[in-house]
Amino acid sequence: MSWSGAGIDKQQIPADVLVSAAEQTVQDLGIAALMDIPGHEAAKTTMLARLLKERASVNTSLQALSTIPVEAWPKEQLDNLAEAAVSYLASREPQERNSEQATLALKIAEGVRTRLDDAGRVRFEKRLSEVVVPLIALGTVRERMIYDRETVAVQAGRPVEFRLTNTDNMPHNLAVVLPGTMAEVGELAEATGRDQDAAARNFIPKSDKILVASKLVQPEQTDSIFFEVPKEPGIYPYVCTYPGHWRRMYGALYVVADLKAHEADPAAYLAANKLEMKDDLLKYLGRNTDWQLDDLKGDVMHIAHRANNFAVGESLFKAAACIGCHKLNGQGNNVGPDLTKLPPEYSKVDVLDHILNPSKKIDKKYQSNVIALKSGKVITGLIVEETDDSLKLIDNPSAPDKITVVLKSDIEERTASEVSIMPKGVLNKLTREEIFDLLAYVLGGGDKKNALFEEHEH
Repeated sequence: MSWSGAGIDKQQIPADVLVSAAEQTVQDLGIAALMDIPGHEAAKTTMLARLLKERASVNTSLQALSTIPVEAWPKEQLDNLAEAAVSYLASREPQERNSEQATLALKIAEGVRTRLDDAGRVRFEKRLSEVVVPLIALGTVRERMIYDRETVAVQAGRPVEFRLTNTDNMPHNLAVVLPGTMAEVGELAEATGRDQDAAARNFIPKSDKILVASKLVQPEQTDSIFFEVPKEPGIYPYVCTYPGHWRRMYGALYVVADLKAHEADPAAYLAANKLEMKDDLLKYLGRNTDWQLDDLKGDVMHIAHRANNFAVGESLFKAAACIGCHKLNGQGNNVGPDLTKLPPEYSKVDVLDHILNPSKKIDKKYQSNVIALKSGKVITGLIVEETDDSLKLIDNPSAPDKITVVLKSDIEERTASEVSIMPKGVLNKLTREEIFDLLAYVLGGGDKKNALFEEHEH
C-alpha cells in the first residue's frame, strides 16, 4: 500500500504502522478475513507459522491457528509451530504463562506433540517442560468446608500457579506454610482474626512461616497465585486461615525432587524417598467415610455403657474443627450455638443427626447471607439486624461483636443461603470409636466429671 500528498512523492507505507480504527492492525484484520475463506487449511497454517516465527500479529495468529484442525497442519510446518509455541511461552514472564494467550500457545504445543514420532515427542516434551508453569486447579466442596484435593505434588524448585475457585457458600483463602507450622499459623490466624486489619489482609496472619497466600475468595469467585516452589523436598501444608476453618480445611503439598517418578508410582517413590509428615492434622488425610445416621444411631442409645475417653473427645473437639465455631468447657468461639446449652428436648440421636446433617434445620440466627454490592464487592455474613434502609451483619466470625453496616441502596443482590455455616461431613475423617468419644464429650458438656466418663475413664 502506498500514498502521496502535496509536495510528497508516492511511497510505500511501512507495514508496522498500518492500523485500523479498531484495536487490530490491518494485518490482524487480514488474518481474520483469510480465516473466513473455506478450506485451504495447509496454506493457512503455513502462513500463520511464518507470522508466528516472525513474531507478527502473534495473538491473532495463535487464535486463528487454534481453529484449524491439528491433522490439517502440514508435517513440514510442525517444527516451526513447535518453535513458535515454545518461544512465545519463553518470552512471557512466568507469572503470565497461564494467561489466555499463553493457553492458546499451549494448545498449539499439545497439537504438535500429538503429531510427532516417539523420539521427537520426548525431545519436545523436555523442551516444553522448561517453559511451562503448571496450573494447579484447586476448588472447594460445597457444604463441606474442605478443598476438593487433599494432596498435590509439585517439582521442587520450579514455579507453579494455584487457581482457587470457591463454589462453597462461605469465603475461603489458601496459604502454603512451612512443614510443621500449620497449627502455629492457624492459631495465629484465630488470635489475630479480630484485629482491625484482619479483613484487609484477607485473614492471612502475619508470619514468616507462610510462603504464599491468596486473597479471600468469596462464593463463586476465583483467585490465582504464583508460587516459587521451595527447592527443599518435604510435605508443605496448604490451609484456609479464614476464622474457624484451619482445623478442617487443609491439604498436603508434596514437594518432590523428581515429579515424573512420583507421578509414575507415588507409593513406590515415597517409599524410596521418605518425606516426614510434621503436621499432626495431615495424618487425617485419606480418611473419608460418609457416615449416615443409620450407621451410628443404634449404638448412640448405649453410649453411657461404653468406655468413653474424655481426653480423646476433647482432642477431637479441636481436630474436627468444632472449637472454631462452638463454645464448650470454656473453649471455642460463639459463631454457632453454645454447646453447653443444648435444647433439653434434644435426644442423643437428635444431637448426632444435627452434626451429620447441619442444613436439615437452620436457625435464622445462624443463616448466612451473600450480599453483592453495586461496587462489585461481595460480603458474606450473618444478619443481626435489618431496618428499612440498612442491614447490620457479622462478616468476621472471630469478631461477632464487630458489626458491618450495609446500606440497602448499595446492594445489587442479596441471597440467603439454604446451606448451614456448619459444614457437612465433620465426622468423615473419624473412626466409629472416635465419633462416640466426641459425641460423649459434647453430650457431657465438656465436663470430665460427667456420668458419661466417671465410671468408664481409661
